[in-house]
Amino acid sequence: MDEERQRVLRMLKAGRITVEEAEALLEALGEEQVGPAASTGTPDAGTPAARPADARRDDLQGLIDEIMASIDVEGIVSTVRASVDTVRESLRRSKVDVHRIRGDVRRAAREARRRGIRFRITEAIEGLWGMVGAAGAWSHDAVLEAGQRVTVHNLWGDTRLSASTDGHVHARASIRAWGRDDAEAAATRDRVRITAGSEGQGFAIRAEPRGTGTPRRVRVDFDLAVPPGISVAVTQTKGDLQASEIEGHLTAHLMSGDIAVAGARGILELRTLRGDIVIEAAGGQISAHSKSGDLVLRRPTAAVALDLSTVSGDVEAEVGQFVAGSISRLATVSGDLTTRLGPRAGCRVNARVASGEIRTGEGLDEVQRGQRSLQGVHGSSDATLDLSTMSGDILIVAVPYSP
Repeated sequence: MDEERQRVLRMLKAGRITVEEAEALLEALGEEQVGPAASTGTPDAGTPAARPADARRDDLQGLIDEIMASIDVEGIVSTVRASVDTVRESLRRSKVDVHRIRGDVRRAAREARRRGIRFRITEAIEGLWGMVGAAGAWSHDAVLEAGQRVTVHNLWGDTRLSASTDGHVHARASIRAWGRDDAEAAATRDRVRITAGSEGQGFAIRAEPRGTGTPRRVRVDFDLAVPPGISVAVTQTKGDLQASEIEGHLTAHLMSGDIAVAGARGILELRTLRGDIVIEAAGGQISAHSKSGDLVLRRPTAAVALDLSTVSGDVEAEVGQFVAGSISRLATVSGDLTTRLGPRAGCRVNARVASGEIRTGEGLDEVQRGQRSLQGVHGSSDATLDLSTMSGDILIVAVPYSP
Protein backbone atom coordinates (compact mmCIF):
# COMPACT_ATOMS: atom_id res chain seq x y z
CA MET A 1 0.00 0.00 0.00
CA ASP A 2 2.93 2.36 0.58
CA GLU A 3 3.79 1.92 -3.09
CA GLU A 4 0.24 3.02 -4.06
CA ARG A 5 0.49 6.07 -1.81
CA GLN A 6 3.83 6.97 -3.33
CA ARG A 7 2.31 6.64 -6.80
CA VAL A 8 -0.51 9.04 -5.84
CA LEU A 9 2.01 11.54 -4.45
CA ARG A 10 4.12 11.32 -7.60
CA MET A 11 1.02 11.96 -9.72
CA LEU A 12 0.27 15.04 -7.58
CA LYS A 13 3.84 16.28 -7.90
CA ALA A 14 3.72 15.85 -11.68
CA GLY A 15 0.54 17.88 -11.80
CA ARG A 16 -1.56 15.04 -13.20
CA ILE A 17 -4.05 15.29 -10.33
CA THR A 18 -5.12 18.03 -7.94
CA VAL A 19 -4.57 18.13 -4.18
CA GLU A 20 -8.27 17.37 -3.62
CA GLU A 21 -8.09 14.38 -5.98
CA ALA A 22 -4.95 13.12 -4.24
CA GLU A 23 -6.60 13.36 -0.86
CA ALA A 24 -9.64 11.46 -2.14
CA LEU A 25 -7.41 8.69 -3.54
CA LEU A 26 -5.51 8.43 -0.29
CA GLU A 27 -8.83 8.22 1.57
CA ALA A 28 -9.96 5.43 -0.76
CA LEU A 29 -6.71 3.52 -0.30
CA GLY A 30 -7.06 3.87 3.44
CA GLU A 31 -10.62 2.43 3.41
CA GLU A 32 -9.47 -0.47 1.24
CA GLN A 33 -6.63 -1.23 3.67
CA VAL A 34 -8.83 -1.31 6.79
CA GLY A 35 -11.71 -3.27 5.30
CA PRO A 36 -11.08 -6.57 7.09
CA ALA A 37 -10.30 -4.88 10.35
CA ALA A 38 -13.34 -2.63 10.31
CA SER A 39 -15.45 -5.17 12.20
CA THR A 40 -13.03 -5.08 15.10
CA GLY A 41 -12.92 -1.31 15.08
CA THR A 42 -9.10 -1.34 15.05
CA PRO A 43 -7.85 0.05 11.73
CA ASP A 44 -4.18 -0.32 10.86
CA ALA A 45 -2.39 2.61 12.43
CA GLY A 46 -0.03 2.78 9.44
CA THR A 47 -2.76 3.65 6.88
CA PRO A 48 -3.85 7.18 5.99
CA ALA A 49 -7.37 6.56 7.24
CA ALA A 50 -6.03 5.76 10.68
CA ARG A 51 -3.93 8.93 10.84
CA PRO A 52 -5.38 12.19 12.13
CA ALA A 53 -6.59 14.69 9.52
CA ASP A 54 -4.00 17.24 10.68
CA ALA A 55 -1.19 14.77 9.99
CA ARG A 56 -2.51 14.08 6.48
CA ARG A 57 -2.73 17.83 5.77
CA ASP A 58 0.87 18.16 6.95
CA ASP A 59 1.90 15.51 4.42
CA LEU A 60 0.16 17.34 1.60
CA GLN A 61 1.55 20.71 2.70
CA GLY A 62 5.03 19.21 2.80
CA LEU A 63 4.58 17.90 -0.72
CA ILE A 64 3.35 21.33 -1.89
CA ASP A 65 6.37 22.95 -0.25
CA GLU A 66 8.63 20.49 -2.04
CA ILE A 67 7.03 21.29 -5.38
CA MET A 68 7.32 25.05 -4.82
CA ALA A 69 10.94 24.67 -3.79
CA SER A 70 11.66 22.95 -7.08
CA ILE A 71 10.39 25.97 -9.09
CA ASP A 72 13.13 28.32 -10.31
CA VAL A 73 11.46 31.63 -9.39
CA GLU A 74 14.52 33.71 -10.17
CA GLY A 75 14.82 32.06 -13.55
CA ILE A 76 11.20 32.86 -14.37
CA VAL A 77 11.62 36.50 -13.32
CA SER A 78 14.78 36.76 -15.42
CA THR A 79 13.01 35.26 -18.44
CA VAL A 80 10.06 37.67 -18.11
CA ARG A 81 12.36 40.68 -17.82
CA ALA A 82 14.31 39.58 -20.89
CA SER A 83 11.05 39.19 -22.83
CA VAL A 84 9.89 42.68 -21.80
CA ASP A 85 13.23 44.17 -22.87
CA THR A 86 12.96 42.39 -26.22
CA VAL A 87 9.45 43.74 -26.83
CA ARG A 88 10.51 47.27 -25.78
CA GLU A 89 13.48 47.17 -28.15
CA SER A 90 11.30 45.89 -31.01
CA LEU A 91 8.83 48.71 -30.45
CA ARG A 92 11.63 51.26 -30.38
CA ARG A 93 13.05 50.01 -33.67
CA SER A 94 9.63 50.00 -35.33
CA LYS A 95 8.58 53.37 -33.93
CA VAL A 96 8.28 55.01 -37.34
CA ASP A 97 5.90 52.32 -38.55
CA VAL A 98 3.80 52.61 -35.39
CA HIS A 99 3.46 56.37 -35.89
CA ARG A 100 2.59 55.89 -39.54
CA ILE A 101 -0.12 53.36 -38.74
CA ARG A 102 -1.55 55.56 -36.00
CA GLY A 103 -1.53 58.54 -38.34
CA ASP A 104 -3.29 56.55 -41.08
CA VAL A 105 -6.00 55.49 -38.66
CA ARG A 106 -6.57 59.03 -37.43
CA ARG A 107 -6.67 60.43 -40.96
CA ALA A 108 -9.20 57.75 -41.96
CA ALA A 109 -11.35 58.66 -38.96
CA ARG A 110 -11.22 62.35 -39.84
CA GLU A 111 -12.14 61.62 -43.46
CA ALA A 112 -15.06 59.48 -42.31
CA ARG A 113 -16.31 62.30 -40.11
CA ARG A 114 -16.04 64.82 -42.93
CA ARG A 115 -18.08 62.57 -45.19
CA GLY A 116 -20.71 62.08 -42.51
CA ILE A 117 -19.99 58.37 -41.98
CA ARG A 118 -20.32 58.38 -38.24
CA PHE A 119 -22.75 57.59 -35.47
CA ARG A 120 -24.72 60.74 -34.78
CA ILE A 121 -26.40 61.66 -31.52
CA THR A 122 -29.62 62.46 -33.36
CA GLU A 123 -29.81 58.91 -34.65
CA ALA A 124 -29.33 57.61 -31.13
CA ILE A 125 -32.15 59.81 -29.86
CA GLU A 126 -34.50 58.68 -32.62
CA GLY A 127 -33.70 55.09 -31.71
CA LEU A 128 -34.81 55.49 -28.09
CA TRP A 129 -38.10 53.84 -27.21
CA GLY A 130 -40.98 56.26 -27.24
CA MET A 131 -39.15 59.18 -28.84
CA VAL A 132 -40.72 60.96 -31.81
CA GLY A 133 -39.31 63.91 -33.73
CA ALA A 134 -40.52 67.33 -34.79
CA ALA A 135 -38.84 69.53 -37.41
CA GLY A 136 -38.82 73.21 -38.17
CA ALA A 137 -37.09 75.69 -40.46
CA TRP A 138 -35.93 79.32 -40.32
CA SER A 139 -34.35 81.74 -42.82
CA HIS A 140 -33.14 85.32 -42.99
CA ASP A 141 -31.38 87.46 -45.61
CA ALA A 142 -29.43 90.64 -44.96
CA VAL A 143 -27.22 93.18 -46.70
CA LEU A 144 -24.02 94.14 -44.86
CA GLU A 145 -21.19 96.48 -45.67
CA ALA A 146 -17.66 95.22 -46.16
CA GLY A 147 -15.80 95.05 -42.87
CA GLN A 148 -18.85 94.23 -40.79
CA ARG A 149 -19.03 91.03 -38.74
CA VAL A 150 -21.66 88.31 -38.53
CA THR A 151 -21.80 86.42 -35.23
CA VAL A 152 -23.52 83.06 -34.78
CA HIS A 153 -24.45 81.79 -31.30
CA ASN A 154 -25.71 78.22 -30.95
CA LEU A 155 -26.09 75.62 -28.20
CA TRP A 156 -26.29 72.32 -30.03
CA GLY A 157 -25.93 71.88 -33.78
CA ASP A 158 -23.56 72.17 -36.72
CA THR A 159 -22.70 75.34 -38.61
CA ARG A 160 -21.77 75.37 -42.30
CA LEU A 161 -20.23 78.48 -43.87
CA SER A 162 -19.90 79.11 -47.58
CA ALA A 163 -19.37 82.00 -49.99
CA SER A 164 -22.28 84.14 -51.12
CA THR A 165 -22.31 85.02 -54.81
CA ASP A 166 -24.78 87.95 -54.77
CA GLY A 167 -23.26 90.12 -52.03
CA HIS A 168 -25.99 89.28 -49.51
CA VAL A 169 -25.89 87.29 -46.30
CA HIS A 170 -28.14 84.24 -46.48
CA ALA A 171 -28.88 82.41 -43.24
CA ARG A 172 -30.85 79.16 -43.04
CA ALA A 173 -31.54 76.91 -40.07
CA SER A 174 -33.12 73.52 -39.57
CA ILE A 175 -34.55 72.67 -36.16
CA ARG A 176 -35.02 69.14 -34.84
CA ALA A 177 -36.57 68.22 -31.50
CA TRP A 178 -37.65 65.00 -29.80
CA GLY A 179 -40.25 64.06 -27.21
CA ARG A 180 -42.29 61.17 -25.87
CA ASP A 181 -45.12 62.07 -28.26
CA ASP A 182 -45.88 64.54 -31.05
CA ALA A 183 -47.11 67.22 -28.69
CA GLU A 184 -44.03 67.14 -26.47
CA ALA A 185 -41.70 67.11 -29.50
CA ALA A 186 -43.48 70.14 -30.98
CA ALA A 187 -43.41 71.96 -27.64
CA THR A 188 -39.68 71.31 -27.29
CA ARG A 189 -39.06 72.63 -30.80
CA ASP A 190 -41.06 75.78 -30.09
CA ARG A 191 -39.01 76.53 -26.98
CA VAL A 192 -36.09 77.48 -29.25
CA ARG A 193 -36.11 81.00 -30.63
CA ILE A 194 -33.88 82.06 -33.55
CA THR A 195 -33.28 85.77 -34.00
CA ALA A 196 -31.24 87.88 -36.43
CA GLY A 197 -30.50 91.57 -36.25
CA SER A 198 -27.98 94.35 -35.68
CA GLU A 199 -25.91 94.30 -32.50
CA GLY A 200 -23.48 97.16 -32.06
CA GLN A 201 -21.35 97.39 -35.19
CA GLY A 202 -22.25 93.89 -36.36
CA PHE A 203 -25.05 91.47 -37.19
CA ALA A 204 -25.94 88.64 -34.79
CA ILE A 205 -27.77 85.37 -35.33
CA ARG A 206 -28.81 83.56 -32.16
CA ALA A 207 -30.48 80.26 -31.29
CA GLU A 208 -31.56 80.51 -27.68
CA PRO A 209 -34.26 79.13 -25.40
CA ARG A 210 -37.54 80.89 -24.71
CA GLY A 211 -38.14 81.48 -21.03
CA THR A 212 -35.91 79.95 -18.35
CA GLY A 213 -33.78 76.85 -18.64
CA THR A 214 -32.21 75.21 -21.64
CA PRO A 215 -34.46 72.77 -23.52
CA ARG A 216 -33.04 69.31 -23.95
CA ARG A 217 -33.38 67.06 -26.98
CA VAL A 218 -33.31 69.87 -29.54
CA ARG A 219 -30.67 70.94 -32.04
CA VAL A 220 -30.31 73.73 -34.61
CA ASP A 221 -28.11 73.37 -37.70
CA PHE A 222 -27.12 76.60 -39.47
CA ASP A 223 -26.19 77.18 -43.12
CA LEU A 224 -24.68 80.61 -43.65
CA ALA A 225 -23.49 82.16 -46.92
CA VAL A 226 -21.43 85.34 -46.57
CA PRO A 227 -19.94 87.62 -49.24
CA PRO A 228 -16.22 88.50 -49.39
CA GLY A 229 -14.98 91.01 -46.84
CA ILE A 230 -17.50 90.01 -44.14
CA SER A 231 -15.99 88.63 -40.94
CA VAL A 232 -17.66 85.70 -39.18
CA ALA A 233 -17.54 84.64 -35.53
CA VAL A 234 -19.10 81.34 -34.42
CA THR A 235 -19.72 80.33 -30.81
CA GLN A 236 -21.13 76.85 -30.13
CA THR A 237 -21.49 74.59 -27.14
CA LYS A 238 -21.77 71.30 -29.03
CA GLY A 239 -21.47 70.75 -32.78
CA ASP A 240 -19.11 70.87 -35.74
CA LEU A 241 -18.06 73.81 -37.89
CA GLN A 242 -17.38 73.56 -41.62
CA ALA A 243 -16.21 76.55 -43.67
CA SER A 244 -15.54 76.55 -47.40
CA GLU A 245 -14.21 79.27 -49.72
CA ILE A 246 -14.83 82.18 -47.38
CA GLU A 247 -12.91 85.47 -47.60
CA GLY A 248 -12.60 87.34 -44.35
CA HIS A 249 -11.67 87.04 -40.70
CA LEU A 250 -13.05 83.78 -39.25
CA THR A 251 -13.20 83.31 -35.48
CA ALA A 252 -14.56 80.12 -33.91
CA HIS A 253 -14.96 79.04 -30.27
CA LEU A 254 -16.37 75.54 -29.76
CA MET A 255 -16.78 73.64 -26.53
CA SER A 256 -17.10 70.25 -28.23
CA GLY A 257 -16.84 69.70 -31.96
CA ASP A 258 -14.54 69.43 -34.96
CA ILE A 259 -13.54 72.33 -37.19
CA ALA A 260 -12.85 71.88 -40.91
CA VAL A 261 -11.82 74.86 -43.06
CA ALA A 262 -11.05 74.67 -46.77
CA GLY A 263 -10.17 77.40 -49.24
CA ALA A 264 -10.27 80.26 -46.74
CA ARG A 265 -8.56 83.56 -47.52
CA GLY A 266 -8.12 85.71 -44.46
CA ILE A 267 -7.20 85.50 -40.80
CA LEU A 268 -8.20 82.26 -39.02
CA GLU A 269 -8.63 82.08 -35.24
CA LEU A 270 -9.97 78.64 -34.38
CA ARG A 271 -10.41 77.07 -30.96
CA THR A 272 -12.15 73.93 -29.70
CA LEU A 273 -11.86 72.25 -26.33
CA ARG A 274 -12.67 68.76 -27.58
CA GLY A 275 -12.24 68.13 -31.28
CA ASP A 276 -9.92 68.08 -34.29
CA ILE A 277 -9.07 71.05 -36.49
CA VAL A 278 -8.28 70.46 -40.17
CA ILE A 279 -7.28 73.37 -42.43
CA GLU A 280 -6.78 72.89 -46.17
CA ALA A 281 -5.89 75.27 -49.00
CA ALA A 282 -5.61 78.35 -46.81
CA GLY A 283 -2.98 80.99 -46.20
CA GLY A 284 -2.09 83.99 -44.09
CA GLN A 285 -2.25 84.21 -40.33
CA ILE A 286 -3.56 80.95 -38.88
CA SER A 287 -4.17 80.33 -35.19
CA ALA A 288 -5.66 76.98 -34.10
CA HIS A 289 -5.89 75.54 -30.59
CA SER A 290 -7.47 72.43 -29.08
CA LYS A 291 -7.40 70.88 -25.63
CA SER A 292 -8.07 67.35 -26.85
CA GLY A 293 -7.69 66.82 -30.59
CA ASP A 294 -5.37 66.78 -33.59
CA LEU A 295 -4.40 69.80 -35.68
CA VAL A 296 -3.69 69.45 -39.41
CA LEU A 297 -2.64 72.02 -42.02
CA ARG A 298 -2.49 70.82 -45.64
CA ARG A 299 -1.65 72.43 -48.98
CA PRO A 300 -1.51 76.11 -47.97
CA THR A 301 -2.16 78.43 -50.90
CA ALA A 302 -0.05 81.37 -49.68
CA ALA A 303 2.63 82.29 -47.17
CA VAL A 304 1.62 81.47 -43.60
CA ALA A 305 2.33 82.53 -40.03
CA LEU A 306 1.25 79.71 -37.69
CA ASP A 307 0.28 79.34 -34.06
CA LEU A 308 -0.92 75.74 -33.64
CA SER A 309 -1.15 74.06 -30.25
CA THR A 310 -2.98 71.21 -28.54
CA VAL A 311 -2.77 69.61 -25.12
CA SER A 312 -3.50 66.03 -26.14
CA GLY A 313 -3.09 65.29 -29.84
CA ASP A 314 -0.78 65.40 -32.84
CA VAL A 315 0.12 68.43 -34.93
CA GLU A 316 0.87 68.11 -38.66
CA ALA A 317 1.70 71.07 -40.90
CA GLU A 318 2.69 71.46 -44.54
CA VAL A 319 4.33 74.80 -45.27
CA GLY A 320 5.17 76.09 -48.73
CA GLN A 321 6.32 79.52 -47.55
CA PHE A 322 6.41 81.50 -44.32
CA VAL A 323 5.48 85.14 -43.99
CA ALA A 324 8.81 86.98 -43.99
CA GLY A 325 9.97 87.89 -40.50
CA SER A 326 7.22 85.86 -38.83
CA ILE A 327 7.57 83.51 -35.85
CA SER A 328 5.52 80.34 -36.17
CA ARG A 329 4.86 77.98 -33.28
CA LEU A 330 3.73 74.34 -33.24
CA ALA A 331 3.28 72.77 -29.81
CA THR A 332 1.66 69.83 -28.05
CA VAL A 333 1.89 68.47 -24.54
CA SER A 334 1.16 64.83 -25.39
CA GLY A 335 1.55 63.99 -29.06
CA ASP A 336 3.81 64.05 -32.10
CA LEU A 337 4.75 66.99 -34.32
CA THR A 338 5.28 66.55 -38.06
CA THR A 339 6.43 69.47 -40.23
CA ARG A 340 6.87 69.22 -43.99
CA LEU A 341 8.73 72.21 -45.44
CA GLY A 342 8.67 73.14 -49.11
CA PRO A 343 11.73 74.52 -50.93
CA ARG A 344 10.56 78.14 -50.41
CA ALA A 345 9.80 77.70 -46.71
CA GLY A 346 12.99 79.36 -45.48
CA CYS A 347 13.18 79.42 -41.69
CA ARG A 348 15.35 78.90 -38.65
CA VAL A 349 14.14 75.81 -36.79
CA ASN A 350 14.16 75.44 -33.00
CA ALA A 351 12.91 72.06 -31.76
CA ARG A 352 12.58 70.79 -28.18
CA VAL A 353 11.30 67.58 -26.63
CA ALA A 354 10.99 66.52 -23.00
CA SER A 355 10.45 62.83 -23.72
CA GLY A 356 10.88 61.67 -27.31
CA GLU A 357 13.05 61.93 -30.39
CA ILE A 358 13.80 64.65 -32.94
CA ARG A 359 14.19 63.27 -36.44
CA THR A 360 15.09 65.16 -39.59
CA GLY A 361 15.43 64.41 -43.26
CA GLU A 362 17.60 66.09 -45.85
CA GLY A 363 17.42 69.84 -46.39
CA LEU A 364 18.24 71.06 -42.89
CA ASP A 365 21.60 72.85 -42.58
CA GLU A 366 23.67 74.21 -39.72
CA VAL A 367 22.27 71.51 -37.46
CA GLN A 368 23.17 71.70 -33.79
CA ARG A 369 21.89 68.94 -31.55
CA GLY A 370 21.49 68.92 -27.81
CA GLN A 371 20.27 66.13 -25.58
CA ARG A 372 16.64 67.14 -26.06
CA SER A 373 16.88 69.92 -28.64
CA LEU A 374 17.82 70.73 -32.21
CA GLN A 375 18.56 73.90 -34.12
CA GLY A 376 19.01 74.29 -37.84
CA VAL A 377 18.25 76.32 -40.92
CA HIS A 378 16.02 75.32 -43.81
CA GLY A 379 16.93 77.33 -46.89
CA SER A 380 17.20 80.81 -45.40
CA SER A 381 16.47 82.26 -41.99
CA ASP A 382 13.81 84.76 -43.10
CA ALA A 383 11.35 83.33 -40.54
CA THR A 384 11.44 81.32 -37.31
CA LEU A 385 9.74 77.98 -36.61
CA ASP A 386 9.50 76.81 -32.98
CA LEU A 387 8.52 73.19 -32.33
CA SER A 388 7.96 71.67 -28.90
CA THR A 389 6.35 68.60 -27.31
CA MET A 390 6.43 67.26 -23.77
CA SER A 391 5.70 63.63 -24.60
CA GLY A 392 6.15 62.69 -28.24
CA ASP A 393 8.43 62.86 -31.26
CA ILE A 394 9.24 65.64 -33.71
CA LEU A 395 9.75 64.97 -37.42
CA ILE A 396 11.08 67.68 -39.76
CA VAL A 397 11.30 66.83 -43.45
CA ALA A 398 11.80 68.77 -46.68
CA VAL A 399 9.33 68.11 -49.49
CA PRO A 400 9.10 69.36 -53.11
CA TYR A 401 6.05 71.44 -52.36
CA SER A 402 5.29 75.14 -52.79
CA PRO A 403 2.00 77.06 -53.02
